[in-house]
Amino acid sequence: MADEPLLKTESTEPPALSQIAQHLNSILNQLAQASTKTQKDTPEPLMTPEQVAELVQIPVRTLKNQLAAGAIPHRRFGKHYRFSAEDYKEIVRRSRHVGSRGPTIR
Repeated sequence: MADEPLLKTESTEPPALSQIAQHLNSILNQLAQASTKTQKDTPEPLMTPEQVAELVQIPVRTLKNQLAAGAIPHRRFGKHYRFSAEDYKEIVRRSRHVGSRGPTIR
């Protein structure tokens, strides 16, 4: 799709209009590529333990105990734990319900 011109020109147009259309196509393609690059380069927001605990509906202390045990994926910045969207998905994937004791992360 990136190879297709965003503006189509017909061969019956005068050369000046054809050149303008080619120039506009070039600009539009550059903008489309820049937009795609910006989206890829933008870091995803990270969640705090409190946010993740709320999402999975467990106490923050339980989540932090699991973090200390190395049982769940996370990012660590000094003493601060953070979670990406992929970390959260993996936490949910690994969890299972065990009786009345609530979710256990394995």
